[in-house]
Amino acid sequence: MKIINRFPPNIETIKKYFAVADNTIFTYGDTIYNPANGHIDRALEKHEAVHSRQQGDEPDVWWAKYIASEDFRLSQEVEAYQTQYREKKQMIKDKNQLFRYANQLATDLSSNLYGKVINHQDAMTAITSTKTYKFNV
Repeated sequence: MKIINRFPPNIETIKKYFAVADNTIFTYGDTIYNPANGHIDRALEKHEAVHSRQQGDEPDVWWAKYIASEDFRLSQEVEAYQTQYREKKQMIKDKNQLFRYANQLATDLSSNLYGKVINHQDAMTAITSTKTYKFNV
């Protein structure tokens, strides 16, 4: 995937619906948009690669559905966060450190950034689950 240090082409639409910080990272098509030039580790890159795959050849269609449907948004993010967690789990062997990492991911997923589409405990359960959550959306 390409990484570009600016906002994605649809940022004005995104800002109408979500609380976007300067350090928020986005994927549009095969490109990761990293406007603050923040560090993107392997696990986060895997998360964003999931979104790229989900978008396929129609990122504009995916983004429209992502914005409009909380259920769709949650389904897409849970898959991406599970992938991110599983990647990091291969690197972190200390259970306490891994718990803190998962807790931070759950905090992010249950935040205003995604419209509070899930509570923290359910996010933690979904992210750390050994089964892949599938949603009917």
